[in-house]
Amino acid sequence: MRTFFLFIFLILLICTISLLAANTITGQLTNTPNCPGGHTYAFYRTLEEREKVERMWLKSGFVAVANERVPQSFESSGQPRFLCLRRMTKEELQKYQAGERISVITKGSSI
Repeated sequence: MRTFFLFIFLILLICTISLLAANTITGQLTNTPNCPGGHTYAFYRTLEEREKVERMWLKSGFVAVANERVPQSFESSGQPRFLCLRRMTKEELQKYQAGERISVITKGSSI
């Protein structure tokens, strides 16, 4: 019984250490001068990929606030740049959704 509890304790300890290490490693990325903590970020490789990523995040309610070069520790990932994104305010979201025209073509429509 003691071995079982020791085994469970070790698993929980390893999970906690892994979680803390992952948060520490990835946490440094969001703390750049133009992308403070609390913002979301998205990696991209090419300009056209950036446009697609930005459009996708815009539809999800996020707006790009900065275009950053990744820190040196992330350069080996092959993704040299990232977008710093913040969530849209309620007013911005309403304006964006009001400007978005959703067209519906029904059977027999002249459009």
